Amino acid sequence: MFERFFRVWERIEQLPVLVRGPVGGAALIWIFIGLKGGFIGLPIVIVGILLSSTSPSADLAMVGIILGLATLGGAAGGLAYDVIGRPLRSLPRGDYLAGLVSVAPYVAFVVVIIRASEHKPLLVAPDAAELFTFGICTLVFGIVFGHSFLRDA
Repeated sequence: MFERFFRVWERIEQLPVLVRGPVGGAALIWIFIGLKGGFIGLPIVIVGILLSSTSPSADLAMVGIILGLATLGGAAGGLAYDVIGRPLRSLPRGDYLAGLVSVAPYVAFVVVIIRASEHKPLLVAPDAAELFTFGICTLVFGIVFGHSFLRDA
């Protein structure tokens, strides 16, 4: 499994610089989905929707919207890393700062995903609970991401 991952990552590294970050970020999201069992769970979710939903087409569309927004969030995180995070790595503790910068756009998309799944308006200013959630998740996951993936060994 990891051999295939490394081959995909080598192909991503061969892409033009402006495209590499967004494609890599989106690919990383799909890798995380796969590692968490998403490729097994997604068909089960689809079958469950088809068998039990009163409006399966709307629910399947929502699954597609959620996966699309997660992919866009990964791409936005990859772009943020390329533009802002990579230069930050030269600073002391810059790997952690780069992790925060990389994770923040994805967490913003997660807030939008939650709004979409609750059928709330998407283009409205975030409320206090959403801002708190965004801040805590960005801080925790950004530090973990910076430490685990971006730290120089």
